[in-house]
Amino acid sequence: MNPVAIKKAREEFGVKNPKLLKDINEWDDITFLNKAKLTINNKITKTTIILLGKPESTHHLDNSTARLSWILKSENNIEKDYEHYLIPLVLNTDRILNKIRNLEIDLCRIGHFFQSKLICMTAL
Repeated sequence: MNPVAIKKAREEFGVKNPKLLKDINEWDDITFLNKAKLTINNKITKTTIILLGKPESTHHLDNSTARLSWILKSENNIEKDYEHYLIPLVLNTDRILNKIRNLEIDLCRIGHFFQSKLICMTAL
């Protein structure tokens, strides 16, 4: 398992379970993984590998591809840029989220007396 990913998972688990925050950092890794239901009977699952594993652990996934892909497309649906993110996905979800930004666009219809705002998701 990737130690940085486990650290991030502990932080996120603490946010979701604030009453356990004090205990979370005292647990060893296997206790944490069991409490977070990322292992079953102390055994690492494919989900655990996808979320917290090292890239070299992908051979345990039986030829499955565990990756997130960010794709920037033009208004004509033509690919302009892309990036693939491999395991551990618990770390890469923040990286892919940071590639996306919100734009607030004001729309004003001609001949109408109202303005509306549209929130769009677009890539950096």
